[in-house]
Amino acid sequence: MTGQAEHVRLLERAQTLLGLRRFGEAETVLRQVLASAPDDAVAMRLLAAALNDSGRPAEALPVIKSAVALAPDAPVMYAVLSTIERANGDADAAAAAADRAIELAPHWPAGHARRAWALADRNPVAALDAARRAVELAPGQADGHFVLGYAALRAGKPMEAERAFRATLAVDPNHSMAINNLAVLEIRRKNFRGALAGFRGAVSTDPRNKTAATNFEAIGRNVVQSRLRWVVAVSILFLSSWTAAGSSTDLDANAVRRRFVAVAAYGLWWAVLAAGLRLVPRGQVRLLLRLSARGSSAPACVAMGAALVLPVAGAALGWAGVVDGAFVAAVATIVVRSYYVMRYYAQRARGSHSGSGSHSG
Repeated sequence: MTGQAEHVRLLERAQTLLGLRRFGEAETVLRQVLASAPDDAVAMRLLAAALNDSGRPAEALPVIKSAVALAPDAPVMYAVLSTIERANGDADAAAAAADRAIELAPHWPAGHARRAWALADRNPVAALDAARRAVELAPGQADGHFVLGYAALRAGKPMEAERAFRATLAVDPNHSMAINNLAVLEIRRKNFRGALAGFRGAVSTDPRNKTAATNFEAIGRNVVQSRLRWVVAVSILFLSSWTAAGSSTDLDANAVRRRFVAVAAYGLWWAVLAAGLRLVPRGQVRLLLRLSARGSSAPACVAMGAALVLPVAGAALGWAGVVDGAFVAAVATIVVRSYYVMRYYAQRARGSHSGSGSHSG
């Protein structure tokens, strides 16, 4: 095999690896190419893309700038430069690079898509115009539809965003971020069951989608915390009723009333749990509980578990045990909820902010 043929083979191999998201292997191949051909602008561009997509945009920037210097009239160089400038947080430079790509190739859809990405976070209305142009030029390409959906989401146009994300999936059914962003829209509709199914679907489609995985866990925590709030409400009601039930001078009557109150509270705790489980898609309850029990919602899971188990455990000691078990469980859930409230205000005092836990990429 001639040196030129081997060079072409390695470049094709690198492009294949990039398409498979095997960025480390692609980087190795491309560095091998550049070792023998240090001025190969295509290899530099592909290496910059590999570095950026592997989460190293700062390393990618000088590489793509060198590629641009070697091929200053190639629109694709400016498109990649725009992507990397955006990843480095320089929206102005990203927009300028996209504008240069459009100047060189006015009817190239990727240039307009890059401009839309550069503008989406700071000027979503202008980004919408660029994205619509990209879709007009190439309705069969997923990236144009996806950036249109992202810009519409940022511009507060959820209906247009949903149409664009669904159009993305019509072109590329395995586009995990489009699935993720449709799930974000479900959150805005308060459809947590649909959102959980969407985030889980995005992770199943692409296990490396950290955004969707984070969103799935965040929604799971919200479901657990919302259930804990209701368990605490029942606990407060139980303690109030328990106190009132013991106000009589007839001790036997007090005991009977308190047993009735304990059993009623126990039934309400299970009703709260059952209502919460209805929010979780079938087949995902176990995974959600496992994630919550080992994460920041572990105390909430323990408290709710206590509310559901302690009265039954106490029943082994007789009716009085049911009351005592329910009493301990009620106090435990209130203490745990107080812990979360204090932690929230402590974070606010330190200047920390907790977001919705939902992201769109």
